[in-house]
Amino acid sequence: MENNDRSLDFTKDKHIKYLLMFLKSKSENLATVECHKLFNLYFVLTGLDILDSLDKLDIPKEHLIEYIYSQQCTAFSQKNKNSFGFRG
Repeated sequence: MENNDRSLDFTKDKHIKYLLMFLKSKSENLATVECHKLFNLYFVLTGLDILDSLDKLDIPKEHLIEYIYSQQCTAFSQKNKNSFGFRG
């Protein structure tokens, strides 16, 4: 089977478009629980990073970082001081 750069670029573009669409999707089926939202975000960011396309995001990096940290449960924010990590 012969690989040519043109078909690989087309596939890459399709994957990038899919990941960006997935990130923007507001479907209740995709993210009904906060832990699913984090997983979906991880899936998209990792995929875009592998494709060397993080620059395609139209969401500011600071906003994404702020959201991720907002999901973190610290010992100081919990009644049970032995419970910390991320929600979910």
